[in-house]
Amino acid sequence: MSSSRLAASTPHGNGRWRSSILSTMEQSLHSHFMSTLGLCSSMFTTFFVLMSVFPYSGYMVLQLIPSTSKETAGVYAGFLSSSFMVGRGCSSYFWGQFADIYGRKVVLVIALVTCSIGSLLFGLSTSYAMAVTVRVLMGLGNGSFIAARTASSELAKGNKTLEAKGVGVLMSMVGYGMLIAPAVGGFLSEPLQQHPDNAWFQKYAGIFGRFPFLLPNLLASILAMLSLFIVLLCVEETLPQLQRRSWLLIGNDFVRWVRKWCCMNRKQRRENQSIFKPATSIYVDKNHDGKFNEEFENEFDLPGRSSFVDAEEGWDDEFEEEWEEAEEILDSLEFVVAASMVASREDRRSFVKALHHEPPAPVLENQASLTSTSLGGFFSNENTPLFSNRHKRDSTEDGKNDSAPVLQSLPVPKYRSTLKKSSTITDVSFQSKAGPTVREVMTKPRTRAFLISSWLYSFASVAQSEAFPLFAMAHPGQGLGLRESSIGMVGTISGLIYCIGQYFTFSMMMNRFGLVRSLRYGALFANLPIIVIPLSLYIRSGWTQIVLLSFLSGISMIFGSVYLGCNTIGANRSVDATSRATMNGLSSLGTSIGRGAGPIVAGFVVTGCMASGFFPPNYGGWVLYIILLAMGMLAYWSTLSISEMEDDD
Repeated sequence: MSSSRLAASTPHGNGRWRSSILSTMEQSLHSHFMSTLGLCSSMFTTFFVLMSVFPYSGYMVLQLIPSTSKETAGVYAGFLSSSFMVGRGCSSYFWGQFADIYGRKVVLVIALVTCSIGSLLFGLSTSYAMAVTVRVLMGLGNGSFIAARTASSELAKGNKTLEAKGVGVLMSMVGYGMLIAPAVGGFLSEPLQQHPDNAWFQKYAGIFGRFPFLLPNLLASILAMLSLFIVLLCVEETLPQLQRRSWLLIGNDFVRWVRKWCCMNRKQRRENQSIFKPATSIYVDKNHDGKFNEEFENEFDLPGRSSFVDAEEGWDDEFEEEWEEAEEILDSLEFVVAASMVASREDRRSFVKALHHEPPAPVLENQASLTSTSLGGFFSNENTPLFSNRHKRDSTEDGKNDSAPVLQSLPVPKYRSTLKKSSTITDVSFQSKAGPTVREVMTKPRTRAFLISSWLYSFASVAQSEAFPLFAMAHPGQGLGLRESSIGMVGTISGLIYCIGQYFTFSMMMNRFGLVRSLRYGALFANLPIIVIPLSLYIRSGWTQIVLLSFLSGISMIFGSVYLGCNTIGANRSVDATSRATMNGLSSLGTSIGRGAGPIVAGFVVTGCMASGFFPPNYGGWVLYIILLAMGMLAYWSTLSISEMEDDD
């Protein structure tokens, strides 16, 4: 018996083995905790920036457009408040594909930098057009919600319990942001008017007098920078290295994409798609015998030999020997090992010439010298060559195809020999799979069901949130006749109820009912409490009204968070890792559209039910909430088509 086996069989060896496993588990849990902390800070910052403008948007309109009054400022304030969501909706799908190409972490970094700079510019706005433009640009540059939702599931690495906890905590940040941001934004806006006795505000009266809404946005900018620091320090990149492209190539890829689309006609664009991401994942490891094991998820095709040889001239013996030798190299892992040790430009040229019989000199794009002799160094995306048939043109003079291979920075393909000596002239080039398309995502029934359900819920929940203050402030007989302070009190108490019960309820339901049943119960009980709200029409005590409305609103928010968390987990599990961010981008796109349409529909419904005079006193409120309940039940109905088999993805 060897000494290593003897050591492993002894109690001391078993103890070291157990301690090693425990140490690995502790490191994994610590990494998950720190990454979740970074994701939570990013999510909270995003919703803080989104919601902090709501309390003072009307007053900002009055300052930027002096001709408006309190009665006419509502329309402008609505556009100002929704401009962020408009921008986010327009760019959601793009950020999803971007995260599937360059990684989740870089999307978070870009979003937080955009939030920090944009918040500062928004606070310094001197015109209404500038304010709206800045908010739209902030939304366009913000893909943090997509990246955070994707990474929160991937951090668990298949541990469903850990995944549920991480997503539950992440979704709670939405509620915290919606609770804290309006209070802070309202308190810090126009400090000279609201806090005339505060010495610190008076000390900077010149700045705050000229820019009365700078302070809450300055705080948002600082908060975004702190979150950026936490993300850079704590968040682990969840997209595998061999599946992502280096973020250092973003600028060059963008320039190349613009040049291609500006200089090529429509037919060429269809035939010659640009390459932005790896289409294959290559795993190389040593087994216990010291040999290499390899796993290729996808296969590529080499350029056909006949692409470089005239059919009439045939094959000369020298080229045939070189080609067969190249085929043998490509069919073995020795190609990978040999290529990883190529260090110079001349070596690369010699290697290509052995494959293609003196082709035109290859053009190296975005290539650093290959100084590493390890496989890990070779497979880093910015240093890895790939052949691409980018400069493709047909020559009618000599009957040849002048396709020239271009070295680009993507993983090396595996070659499967299928071409024979009698092959006709073909033009087969390396194809790199672009990001998943909308059709690819939506053709999966389970994914489609989760997406449609989330879109319906977003539309209904925002419509209900928009309708409540209109119902509460309406004159008694049709509404409750509450003042702004009472409506704000309802929001504060319901937010506290949400903070206390959200995580406990989410964890308990996931453990007891599972994913799909929790999803259904969340959609059901997020909507059922609103039908009780019109009962407050018959309550005369102000505090009793506030307590009842706060309790119903808090319960609805808790179960709404359960629904959103379960929907996030289920949608992420329904697609593979390389499509998750794209799917979440598509989800965010539909969600933004629903949240934009919800307030508009709610406004028409409230006006029709309570201001038209068609319904008797106190009946308009019941009709209003019956319609809102029907909207919400559409989301519940959509969950019934989702199978309870959680692992069938």
